[in-house]
Amino acid sequence: MCGVWQVLNQDAMAGRWFRGLLLPVAWLYGWGVRVRHWLYDHGWLPVWRSPLPVVGVGNLSVGGSGKTPLTIAIVRGLQNRGVVPGVLSHGYRKRRRGVHYVEADSDPRDVGDEAFLLWWRTRAPTVSGKDRRQAIALLCARSSVQVVVADDLLQHRRVAPDVMLLAVRWGCFPWRDRLLPAGRLRDTSDALQRVDACLMTHVPPGLSHEEVLAVVPEGWRRRFPWWVAERWEGDPLPLTVYFREGGAGGSTGELYSWREVQKRVQRILLVAGIADPASWIAFWREWCGRQGCTLTVFRYRDHHWFGERDLRRWRQWIADEKSLILCTEKDAVRLYVWREWLWRSGLADHIWVHPLDFVIRDEERFFSWLLERLRTGGLSKRKNS
Repeated sequence: MCGVWQVLNQDAMAGRWFRGLLLPVAWLYGWGVRVRHWLYDHGWLPVWRSPLPVVGVGNLSVGGSGKTPLTIAIVRGLQNRGVVPGVLSHGYRKRRRGVHYVEADSDPRDVGDEAFLLWWRTRAPTVSGKDRRQAIALLCARSSVQVVVADDLLQHRRVAPDVMLLAVRWGCFPWRDRLLPAGRLRDTSDALQRVDACLMTHVPPGLSHEEVLAVVPEGWRRRFPWWVAERWEGDPLPLTVYFREGGAGGSTGELYSWREVQKRVQRILLVAGIADPASWIAFWREWCGRQGCTLTVFRYRDHHWFGERDLRRWRQWIADEKSLILCTEKDAVRLYVWREWLWRSGLADHIWVHPLDFVIRDEERFFSWLLERLRTGGLSKRKNS
């Protein structure tokens, strides 16, 4: 388990006691989830089939499974093979209701940070909104996409995917977890009937495919094919360079490469506003230990929209040119709306963005399998027919 449950697990007795209190609520939650799926499976709730083939990317747990970087990897892989994909994002915690086409001048607060990040990294036609049917209609009206890649279709069942991919985070295995609120699972194991393949995300480099599968229970292993998505972290980029891709301007910060900056840095502030930053924080804690620099962490809730008060607090923390701020790409997207303030205040020169990508092992075989499933129709679509 991850997040708050990792804290509870440090005190085994307290963790068992607390989860025990929540088990009756988790049972009721699970009953409600099963009833909802039964209504969809038996036609009491409508399921719409898109005129375009749809790839769903989902998870069983709340946050931290890596759906966004996995979606980016899948969209880029399709683009590299001559396919024109479009992207659907739920737009969680966005400011404006309805469905919205994401463009260069879109405000991330209006379309959602994840939707803007998906567009930013892929430049694929992207639509944000809860109503997936309207979103696909808008996508078809505004672009010439050939396939749709959508997040969260495992739970949002109004649109039937042709291929359903499940993201499972390494170390946060759903078969060892419990339903909300006693655990982090937001769906039952019945959802696996609608899954066509599973991708283990955040896998440390060096683990073989056999070593990865060794932790998977036999029932899960035999149910569908498994693929490995390794976590690849590149060198941090100056925020000024990261924003320039969107035409936001420039700054002296771009003159420094990470290789040069890390020689002089003595203080690092990590800004973490993502679902499960534990592994990212641990990575930089270890790095700072090797470099002999101090590490400070400011944690925020997932999808936190930064305000001027946050930025002024960061600027007060900056002591000199030997101090810098590191953030994730999701956090950088939420800073996009403050770019003019960051430039005027000079704070932008001290902020660096740490990119995260997933590399799918046996990439050619995976995309051959995926494209073949899209051509022939996935198991998910047949089961909903």
